[in-house]
Amino acid sequence: MSRLIVFLLLVAAAMQAPAGTVGRLVPMRGTISDVAVDDRRLLVYAANFTANRIEVFSSVDFSPRPPLVVSETPYWIEISRSGRFLAVGHFLGGLTIFDLDAKQRLDQTFPENVLALAFGEEEIAYVATNKGFYRLDPLTGVRTAIPLSFSPATCDIPVKAGLRGVDITMAAAGVSGDGRTLYFVASAVGSTPPECSLPTREPTYLLRYRPQEQDLYVEQILAEPPLGPRVVSVNEDGSRLMAGPALYWQDSREMYLRAQLPNVKGRLALGGHAYDWKRNRIYVQAPVMDNTATSAPPVLHVLDPDNLAVREILQLPNPVAGPMVFSRDMNRIYAPSQSGVLVLDMAELDNAPRVAASREDVLFLANACDRSTMRQTIRIEDPSGRGADFRIAPAAADAGVRVFPASGRAPMDVTVEVDPARYQSQTGTVSVLLNITSRDAVNVPWPVRVLINTKDFDQRGRIVNLPGRNVDIVADPARPRFYVLRQDRNEVVVVDSNTLEAVARLKTGNTPVQMAVTLDGQRLLTTADNSQYISVHNLSTLAEEQPILLPRYYFARSIAVSESAIWASSRNVAEAEQCTGGRSRLLLVSTRTARASVPARLGIFENCVDTGSLLAASPGGATAMLAAPNGVTMLYESDSRTWVAARQDFTAISGTAAAFSDALYVAGFDLLDMSLFPTARTGGRGTPAGAAAMGDGSFAATYVASPGPAYLDRLLVEGGAVGRRTVRLIESPLIPYTPPAPTNLVGATILPLLRTLTVMAWPRQLVSLSTSGVMVVEWTFDTPVPTPDISAVFNAADQRAALAPGSLMVIRGSGLASAAVGLARPPYPAALDEACVQLNGQALPLVRVAQNEILALIPYDAPPSGSLVVKSYGGASASYRLPMALAAPAIFRSGTAGPLTGLATIVRAENGELVTFSNPVQPEDVLSIYLTGMGAVTPAVEAGAPVPADPPARVMLQPQVLLGGTSLEVLFAGLEPGQAGVYRIDARVPWWIRSGNAVPLVIRQAGAETSVDVRVVPK
Repeated sequence: MSRLIVFLLLVAAAMQAPAGTVGRLVPMRGTISDVAVDDRRLLVYAANFTANRIEVFSSVDFSPRPPLVVSETPYWIEISRSGRFLAVGHFLGGLTIFDLDAKQRLDQTFPENVLALAFGEEEIAYVATNKGFYRLDPLTGVRTAIPLSFSPATCDIPVKAGLRGVDITMAAAGVSGDGRTLYFVASAVGSTPPECSLPTREPTYLLRYRPQEQDLYVEQILAEPPLGPRVVSVNEDGSRLMAGPALYWQDSREMYLRAQLPNVKGRLALGGHAYDWKRNRIYVQAPVMDNTATSAPPVLHVLDPDNLAVREILQLPNPVAGPMVFSRDMNRIYAPSQSGVLVLDMAELDNAPRVAASREDVLFLANACDRSTMRQTIRIEDPSGRGADFRIAPAAADAGVRVFPASGRAPMDVTVEVDPARYQSQTGTVSVLLNITSRDAVNVPWPVRVLINTKDFDQRGRIVNLPGRNVDIVADPARPRFYVLRQDRNEVVVVDSNTLEAVARLKTGNTPVQMAVTLDGQRLLTTADNSQYISVHNLSTLAEEQPILLPRYYFARSIAVSESAIWASSRNVAEAEQCTGGRSRLLLVSTRTARASVPARLGIFENCVDTGSLLAASPGGATAMLAAPNGVTMLYESDSRTWVAARQDFTAISGTAAAFSDALYVAGFDLLDMSLFPTARTGGRGTPAGAAAMGDGSFAATYVASPGPAYLDRLLVEGGAVGRRTVRLIESPLIPYTPPAPTNLVGATILPLLRTLTVMAWPRQLVSLSTSGVMVVEWTFDTPVPTPDISAVFNAADQRAALAPGSLMVIRGSGLASAAVGLARPPYPAALDEACVQLNGQALPLVRVAQNEILALIPYDAPPSGSLVVKSYGGASASYRLPMALAAPAIFRSGTAGPLTGLATIVRAENGELVTFSNPVQPEDVLSIYLTGMGAVTPAVEAGAPVPADPPARVMLQPQVLLGGTSLEVLFAGLEPGQAGVYRIDARVPWWIRSGNAVPLVIRQAGAETSVDVRVVPK
């Protein structure tokens, strides 16, 4: 069978992408190493590295054309901008140039390995080989060497079985959209690595050439891991490019590393990318670090070209394996793939079905008393409007969270239901992930985080939900706002401290780590673990300013601003530059020159610190402290402009560190004096979380007990004594943790020491990073609050001690609540104003609360006796023994008629008015008597909820009604519809009833009795 027939069988039509992916695959036999797009002829050329031919197919209907047969190993392929010349570089040496207009072919044989080639805006090709860099005239075949100061190198053929041919080299080329700037990236080693596996640290060179100006720029870069994928993508004017996993920008000073892809594995032959300067985004597919497969997961990351933040992740039908090439109009991408050529149509990509949730987080605020089911609604959307299907469910089995409906088609509202009783013992926040999947959608949806907070009433703080991985927090010293660093989106979230709402989002470098505000309050500086610069934002305008460039191979982490210097800890990727023990150096940062430098030493001390070090300036900036997880502490003094102390008094420092003042510092739980000598301990336990100066001479510190809840201390330091006033917090502040294994290109860098607490001067508040986002605590968090105390309990109807299920109950005492709050009608909640009442551990519905009195409802199915506890801001009361009968009917004395008050609530049906001396009971009247405490009912009714009218809830223990000793016919005895805890008895008065001005009306039920005198007159 001929080669052409085989090809035709493979691609009788391009394979349409399966459901749930974007793009289509043109399958081919062999290994495709590169593609070129001939827009003039509507053809696509694919270099088949292992089959020694150039596959050709239509860019209109993807039908095949006869291939172009070449000599061995066509590795790189490029078409001139006019479409006249097609140049093919052979890895084993030589070039083949096709003059497509003249239908001529020129073969050049020379011994060098051709690693990459590119056409500029003119009809001249530029070629990188393992011997140098050349200018090639495709018409004559004449090539001219362009002098270089390095020699690109590669591995040799043959290769060991199991390694694909395109794994054997590292060289790539890219051209700007205007064709005026060419970039080449090439490896340079002195010897051939064994088995063609690249060394971990290989010198790599970035070459920029502008033919018109004959401007040649060469820069050595260090790639760790190797600079894969083997691709260079350039923007329109050549000022920005992606080279392998690195994004470079050219500014007025130099070409610098703007951002690099985190978590990449560094495989040369897997993955690819394309710089879409028309739509201002970058498309990347690259295997992540924990992927051990021989091919990359077929997902395409859509990235922000400013900092490589991930905008969305799309599913592909086949993994990319080389340069992703745009058509001239930039409306289509062609890329080598594991099984042929992948075609991505931009219109299809933008309009493909997707699913996404309307919210990243769903926060449920419960309390230790409230066991009622809670629900919130989120919307599953399809931005394309095509109505993709979806399924949503907890990522792991969790009986406390339910979603319904659990499947459907977007757009659709779904309800998230939480049973707080499942989390009552947590006294903090539990996180449950909801995964969203779809057969139709091409994107990988982000999961929804369900947060369930269960608060005890003595726990302080207010939760403000800020989704994402938040790693640092800083207060603005001059404005009512604070800044939260969200690492997974490469941004600073600006939060108004009055409204506690996010008001702006500022872009940072990739994987931001920490922030600092300059002493004049005008600039926010942000470090990043995958960008070689410190971002600068003007806090008056929130505009991004010229970044502070770092020395090559350094990435800044912790940062502190003192009066005379700005210091930043760093991560160093150049092995030769690392100091003893694999540690790194402090950087001296200048906002004036917008550059950072590496001092040779820190005063008399070696400039060699742990990469996990935390820097913290004192409140006025007179000093700056360094604390390292290995137990080292150092102190910088602004007056002398040098580091004046360096100690190692601890084997390790964990959690956090801070400069409380110019003379007092904290590392973990240890207090240090002005020479960093340990003098006392704060007294906390568990893991330190945050520390900050309060501004009134006291200090705040947070910590997480293990196991147990989180705490906030106000520290009062006098001499060598440390006083503490401690409160529990509503949820745990953040502590250092290990992020989950990477599954995409979102960076994660959590330092061993964190800064999670800041103090707002306006309004006066403490703000801490926490599980749900941030936790806001009032300045007066430790103001003494009385512990609740119960002195008396009685029913609310006649104020007797008789109580039963269904009684509205009055609790008297002190410290029962912090303020007076009440509700006019049901439903009645289990908590009001930070107060709740529990009977045998079950929360009671509350009608009103005050400092000295609570009105609560005993459930209709309560046991005959129990233990009563009041919980409030001051803690929990002592247990109060509460005896109850099966029934304890009590007639309400809350009626009013004109000037009369305190009347028994007995209503004559004849006129609908209360029985009074002037509106007496008469023979054959039907009376409605309103009571509380008549016990269980059927059908059952939820305590605190409005009583339904249909079916009526009738008492299970039938009452007897006597008027002057005469039994009345009971027409109805049960709960009053629309009320809670209010019963009604309807009774008919016989015609023979005797008259009197004070006739006793008696209610008897289950051995209990209540009575009231009424006036009875004859008709």
